[in-house]
This record gives sequence, structure tokens and C-alpha cells, in this order.
Amino acid sequence: MRWRLVLILVGFTALVLLVQNVPLSTFVRERELNARISGLQADAFTLAGYSVEYLQQPSPAAKAALDEAVTAYSTINGPRVVVVNAQGVAVAASVTADIGQNFANAERPEIVDALKGRTVSGERPSTTLGEPLIYVAVPIRAGPTILGAVRLTYPSSELNAQINKSIR
Repeated sequence: MRWRLVLILVGFTALVLLVQNVPLSTFVRERELNARISGLQADAFTLAGYSVEYLQQPSPAAKAALDEAVTAYSTINGPRVVVVNAQGVAVAASVTADIGQNFANAERPEIVDALKGRTVSGERPSTTLGEPLIYVAVPIRAGPTILGAVRLTYPSSELNAQINKSIR
């Protein structure tokens, strides 16, 4: 009789924990993802600030400063960084093979949106990575003029792994 009562109490406790923790972890996951995307947007605007000088008046010194900022940010924080000019051509990137590529195409609608002056974030499939990609793209402005855009990306699996680690 006692064992049945203990089993009933343990089962009831497990059920209460399950009912409570599943919605709670979903809520915490959503908040953590939104916080990380907000942080990426802030970082993208900071990198956009570093990009203005080079995009307005290209010079070797301005290019070196932009490349240093992009490389340092990507190395420390992890996302892939691409800075494009007003035509969508990459002028700085954390992956040097991206420099010179045109990113303003249908495969990268976030760049097209940023070049139209919109700040965008979300998730989309990536043919390059072969998995979903979480992105943030912001316009680079000098007054009313849009000089280019900054895009930061993470493989969805990598960001989700970081969030799962935080939740645990």
C-alpha cells in the first residue's frame, strides 16, 4: 500500500513537472532567440558605422579599418559577416572568397531588403550551407542615402545549439 502511494506521488510530481517545464522551456527558447537576434541587429548597426567611411570615400586606410572590424567581430562572436555596397557587391567579408560577389539576388532577399532601407531578420534555407540560416541585415546609411548593407548569419543548428546550452 505504501509503495503504491509513493508511486502515485512520484508519478503526479513527474506529471506536474512535465506540464510546467515544456511550455516554460518553449517560452525561454523563444525569448533567448529574440534576444540573440536583437544583439545581432545592434552588432550589424555597429559594423555599418565602420563601413560608412569606406563606402563614401574608398581609401586603403578605410578598407583596412573595415576589414579589421569585420574580421575581429567574426572571430570573437562567430557569425559570418558580409558588407555590400549599394549595388550589392561584397566589399568586406569574414570569408574572403565572398568579396566581389553580388549578394543582391533572389537567393539572398535579406540583402535586397536592406538595400531598400529595411532592417530584416529571420530564417531561410541556405543552398550554400545546405541547412537553414538565421540572418540579420541592416542598411548602411549616410543621411538619407543608402550606401550598402551589412548581413550577419549563423547556421540555424549552431544558434539552436547555443540556445539549448543556455536553457540547460
